[in-house]
Amino acid sequence: MRSIFIHLPIAQEQAIRVALDKVAEGTGPDEWKFPNACQPTIWCEVTDCFNDWEPGEVAALRAIMPTASKFVQADVTGTVSAQDLVRQIWQALLGAVPDARVADDYTDHFWTLVELRSNQLVEGHPFFDTKGWHDQDPLIN
Repeated sequence: MRSIFIHLPIAQEQAIRVALDKVAEGTGPDEWKFPNACQPTIWCEVTDCFNDWEPGEVAALRAIMPTASKFVQADVTGTVSAQDLVRQIWQALLGAVPDARVADDYTDHFWTLVELRSNQLVEGHPFFDTKGWHDQDPLIN
């Protein structure tokens, strides 16, 4: 399972919920499945739980986004590439909240909408480059 994290500025939670309702199937008050509940590839949850985060990760986020209070954790199945589906999710969510930031499992970078749209490289890779990171190091999922 791979994950992306969409960090929300304070007071933007409702906009994200509306955007998730448009592109994914709600399965609970804080949960969505994409593209649908019958055959999900991405499981999304709105949460404010930073308990599993390293203190340095939280500090790095707070340094660039001091008002981040909630985030969407989107867990992506490892059985398919899902690159196009991940793109659809971040386009919908960052389109609704352009000042949100998104992170993947591969770098410590918090991507902006402009960086994602321009396919900016970080450490030589675009956002959520599962294949590229795996080709570079087969131990990376």
